[in-house]
Amino acid sequence: MSDRVREVLKKHSFKLTDLAEKLGINYAPFNKKINKPTLKTLEELSILTGISVIEFQNAPEGYSHFYDGSTGQWEGIRRK
Repeated sequence: MSDRVREVLKKHSFKLTDLAEKLGINYAPFNKKINKPTLKTLEELSILTGISVIEFQNAPEGYSHFYDGSTGQWEGIRRK
């Protein structure tokens, strides 16, 4: 899941170092937290960034995350 978290944060132009600073922790512990994020970590990121907890999670097999083609806005998870 860590790849998905990083992918979403990058898509929304968030820098990991900036987020770690806003959470009041050094980069190394923050990096460890997002490598295997707990629900609490995802909730913290959601509050900090405004990104839905569900968007951080991998879509089930046969489904994918759907983004609006013109705005890039996340619109949910849909069947492929």
